[in-house]
Amino acid sequence: MDNIVLFIKEKVNDIVGDDLIRKLSEHDTFRDVGVDSIDYAAMVMEIEDHYNIDLIEGDIPWHKIDTIYKLAEVVNERVESNN
Repeated sequence: MDNIVLFIKEKVNDIVGDDLIRKLSEHDTFRDVGVDSIDYAAMVMEIEDHYNIDLIEGDIPWHKIDTIYKLAEVVNERVESNN
């Protein structure tokens, strides 16, 4: 799962334009670091493409997925279920 966390951190870094990869904790929310809902949606689409998975809205409680680590857990579950 570490590679998924790193990939998401890199996407966040691309969005906010700051070197946050080393600074982000597991408790920092996307909103805290400057990722808005449009950026978040675009990031999720990139993640889907990169990992060749579908993150279907009805299956995921998106309102609870507000940190990098929570999103990484969801992605990791989908990646593992596709293997």
